[in-house]
Amino acid sequence: MGVYIGNAAAILAAGWIAHRYEDKKWVSGLYLFGIWCIWTLLGGLRTGIGTDYNHYYNLFYEAGAIQTVHDLFSQREEWLYLLLNKLVYLFSADFRVYLLLYSGLLYMGFLIFYQRYSRNLSMSLWLFTAFEFFAISLCFMRQAAAILLVLYAYVGLTKGKRLRAVILILLGAGFHWSALCALAAVVLGEIKWSRGRVIAACASTGMLLFAMRWILPVLLHTVLSRYQVYEGTPFLENGHPALAFFPAVLGAWILYGISRTEKKWEEREHRYAAIAAVLGIVMALYSCQYLILERITLYFSAYATVSIPQIRRDMKKKEQEDGFYYKTAEGILLFISLVAFVFYLKNDRYGVVPYR
Repeated sequence: MGVYIGNAAAILAAGWIAHRYEDKKWVSGLYLFGIWCIWTLLGGLRTGIGTDYNHYYNLFYEAGAIQTVHDLFSQREEWLYLLLNKLVYLFSADFRVYLLLYSGLLYMGFLIFYQRYSRNLSMSLWLFTAFEFFAISLCFMRQAAAILLVLYAYVGLTKGKRLRAVILILLGAGFHWSALCALAAVVLGEIKWSRGRVIAACASTGMLLFAMRWILPVLLHTVLSRYQVYEGTPFLENGHPALAFFPAVLGAWILYGISRTEKKWEEREHRYAAIAAVLGIVMALYSCQYLILERITLYFSAYATVSIPQIRRDMKKKEQEDGFYYKTAEGILLFISLVAFVFYLKNDRYGVVPYR
């Protein structure tokens, strides 16, 4: 546990220094490089860390044995991830080499994303750590890459580049099929929302939540047949309500924060932040019924790591007028993130504690 506390301390302490000298680019660059080294070493030098570690260990050698395109696309795992395994295997048949390379590339992608698009780099990295996304990247290696590509897709949507967003989501599905759920944000972002449509959407969400116990088993035997392996496992059992609490609170904070900004829902960045927040809340509620649906929640709640710093900045512009609301929201965010960090470490759902 001490390793992860040290990681968080490095993010916050070094981030505070980098923020004080934000006019000096080399300080920010050194900060990013230091975090990249820490994350790459933690991800690449681990042994047996993560509940899926043994699966990915075996998968690396199975991918190395692939000989034809048909073999590549006939596996249960997604083709882009298998292709990456195969390419590394051609140069080294050592899983530890692959793990180090994969970790380096994955965390480089995340850090470049936050460096380019976050309004507060250290806050984004703290949220990424506190709300378990770093732990998730140690366990769900395929989905971590898919989440990264979906994050870039959201940025494309905020800039009006829908085609680029769709392509990135499809590439994400090449690492984990579930990334396709992010297409919902593409569709919802094009709807001109009215009060009636919001009410209809809420009613449909409630009906779907009620009917999920019948719908999901049907999907598992049709379009989601690759996930039949989870039948009879805790993934298809009720999720603990506490696990839905933090994604729901993040979503609620974002919606409240947007309502306290000057432009509110008019900015594209705010609109897609709100869409991701609402979808995150909805999927968090669904995951209380079926734990496996929490995997879908990750694609929407992950965007909070970059949207919250921006909304926080936009709220701060009204600080003289609404200082109390801004400071209250700031305090709640800090408190919830600290509670989430401790809660996730103590519960260790992904088998990352202790580090070894």
